[in-house]
This record gives sequence, C-alpha cells and structure tokens, in this order.
Amino acid sequence: DVKSARLTVSPTSLCGCAMEEAAPFLYSVSPMADRLRLESLGRKSDVATDIRAPKSPRDSLLQVTYPLSRDELLKNSVTDFSNWSSFRLGKFYEVVDALTADVSYRHCGDIHGVDTTLVTAGHYHSRKLQRTSLAEDLTVRSYVTSVGTSSMEVRTDAIQQVDGGETL
Repeated sequence: DVKSARLTVSPTSLCGCAMEEAAPFLYSVSPMADRLRLESLGRKSDVATDIRAPKSPRDSLLQVTYPLSRDELLKNSVTDFSNWSSFRLGKFYEVVDALTADVSYRHCGDIHGVDTTLVTAGHYHSRKLQRTSLAEDLTVRSYVTSVGTSSMEVRTDAIQQVDGGETL
C-alpha cells in the first residue's frame, strides 16, 4: 500500500526555511520558487556533517507546498490548458528532480575538502493515484529511504487534501 509506506510527519514539527539556502537546486530551476512554501524538520546546520554519522530520513526531509488555493499566478503556471490533463506533469517532474537533488546533498552533509557529485538516475514507480485538483494546495515531500556505499534512494510523495481526506 503506497500510503502506509510513506513517511508521515506531524505538521507542527515542520519549520519554514529559506529556499536559496535549503533548496538551491529547486530555487535555480523554478521561476515560481519564491511563491512556494518550503519546510523541513530542522535547519541545514542541524543535519550531522560527519559523513560516517548515521542519519535518519527525517534529517534530510524537505517538503514544498504549492499554495494553489490562494495563488492564481502559480495555479496558471502549472495548469495544462489542453483537454488531456489539468496539471502540467513536466513542471511537476522538474520540481521532483530538483527537490531530490537538494535532499541528496542535504543528506550527504558538508563533506570538507571532498568534491561531491550526485546524479539523478531516474524516477521509478511513479504512479498518479488520483487527478490533481487545482483548487487545493499540493505538497511535494522528499526524503532519503535507503543509502549504500555508492547509491542513495530518495522517495517523493505528492500529497493533496481533497474533500477532507489526504490523497497521494
């Protein structure tokens, strides 16, 4: 079950953070980045900087919310005006790619004196379970789920409150 496998986070534990500092990749690729709300479970400086120190998925979690219910310009920027879909999936995957890069670098920490190169290999098992409502806010949450010696897996959940219930 997709819902039971995702990381749940209490909204009260999240704190706002500066987009340029906490998510530089997202900030650089999205012209609407200033209109998005970025949150994390702590400041970047709170994440352990020793690369050997164990880290939890919560340490590097980032979530960005599209306030579609309140921002008409942002809503128009992600609206697909064709008959096929209401939400521009290309814009969504652009944000997913940038956010996963930010989470990956955040998880690696500050590796002093070492050049770090991370590559996004692909977005697998993407499933759209329901239609995206442009009248409700959309939250994209990314966090590390598995780390090896030369690889890292980052999960991204798109969450939207529709009709009083949470959907992915």
